[in-house]
Amino acid sequence: MAKSVESIEPDLTSLQTKLITVIENDRKIRDDSDKRIKKNEELLRAVRGALSGSGDAQGYGAKSANLLTAIDKISKPRFGMADVETVLNALGTPFKKTVLRTGLWTLADKGKIKVVRKGTNSSPAEYEKSSNNSSE
Repeated sequence: MAKSVESIEPDLTSLQTKLITVIENDRKIRDDSDKRIKKNEELLRAVRGALSGSGDAQGYGAKSANLLTAIDKISKPRFGMADVETVLNALGTPFKKTVLRTGLWTLADKGKIKVVRKGTNSSPAEYEKSSNNSSE
């Protein structure tokens, strides 16, 4: 004994109206949450910057500055790409592995760090802090 479409049409119309209202309310909540997340991320970046000294560098040379900041925070005189990656993630400035590798080689070419051992397929490259490593 199925009801005809005409007999349930008012119920369907009512359900449609309620669903539209719920979806609009959920979108407003999501938009408010997105705005709050964005503001909190900006605040977190500022707090991390205050804690790390130079913070999230932005603009030209930012990657080098962030790499040098991370390298300065490594307590060992010799380090690998994984050590730098760990510190960058802790500072909230993660790098893609390819960008990180290129950045380390560029710093080595500029004399900011020294290459102790070149990497191979089976062993990672090892770097050493240079005496002229300055993140200023």
